[in-house]
Amino acid sequence: MLTKEGCLIRQKRLWDTLPESVEWVIITNPRHVKYFSNIWVNPVSFSAGQSVWLHMKRSGKVTALSDNFTFKSLSGEAFVDETVEEVWYDGVHSVENRDHMPGQALKKTFGTLHLSEGIFEWDSFPAAGFETVEGEPPSDLVLGDVIKKLRRQKDPDEVEHLKSCMGACEAGHVAGKEIVKPGVTDMDVYRAVNNAVLEHVGRPCVVYGDFRATNAETPKVGGLPVSYTLQDGDLFLLDYSVVLEGYRSDFTNTIAVGTPSPEQDALLNACLASLESGEKVLRSNATCREVFATCSKRLVKEGFNPLPHHAGHGLGLEHPEPPVFVPESTDILMNGDVVTVEPGNYIPGVGGVRIERNYLITKKGSENLSHHKISLK
Repeated sequence: MLTKEGCLIRQKRLWDTLPESVEWVIITNPRHVKYFSNIWVNPVSFSAGQSVWLHMKRSGKVTALSDNFTFKSLSGEAFVDETVEEVWYDGVHSVENRDHMPGQALKKTFGTLHLSEGIFEWDSFPAAGFETVEGEPPSDLVLGDVIKKLRRQKDPDEVEHLKSCMGACEAGHVAGKEIVKPGVTDMDVYRAVNNAVLEHVGRPCVVYGDFRATNAETPKVGGLPVSYTLQDGDLFLLDYSVVLEGYRSDFTNTIAVGTPSPEQDALLNACLASLESGEKVLRSNATCREVFATCSKRLVKEGFNPLPHHAGHGLGLEHPEPPVFVPESTDILMNGDVVTVEPGNYIPGVGGVRIERNYLITKKGSENLSHHKISLK
């Protein structure tokens, strides 16, 4: 999980970025609530999908606001100075609209807030919350955009948390390699991967991604399993994320069902060469279009098609998040970015191959954060 020290560092970084006239902020985006306080509502709990808001003052005080049941469903410790619970359900009275609880708690605690003194996340602020503020919002400052830019450069506690996600993902890839064979279903593979992940982390989490088989007739397909029975000659695409308290891993291997053909081996080798070439240009201040071009050109050099999709993307609290490795990207890599590199090619008569690793961008280059075995067998 995130640390208290890391949350305080991120709060200070936000205040250093905002104009001095801003004395308070209201954080309502769940990802940003996590980013500043470690609060994350467990997605497999009674309160999944419910909101916690943060009232943060420049003086340093942070107050979390929600209903009395949501605070019982948090994953990990809340690094705040105060929690304010609005009673939603007491076992005696009828319940009101639960979505209004954070706003009611905010108004009861702080009264009506004037926008000459603060700002809130307009892009994730519910209409019911507008009764808690008055005045005109600043026209040139979007708080959500400010925070998303800050999120690019990961702090040490974020990197450690992401490594936990990646360790779980690695465990799932081991299980995937063991079970993929003719006669099993893609749902069987999903269950085996999910079980291995859960065994590794020892707590509920979310596993999602591509668990599908490609083949000579259908070389490109994606999505969750559809109970397809794997056939000899298929290539199973195992491209998934493990989400732990909001942060996620995302890496890929392609596994041959049965003995791979020479053409399938050649396709994997081309993707490996593309991955290695892309990895070599990862560094702070590199352009993201350079990463894409490098990966794509290497595929062509190996005798295959240009890269038909992005060469990778940023990773953290969203999927994907900036930067992105695409032909017309204007993004520049920054020290502290966590990114994927994921070359792939999908050839009629052969099947589809995609592989992927995760990296931390440093001043001198990059650090590989994912250590699963990439091979068809």
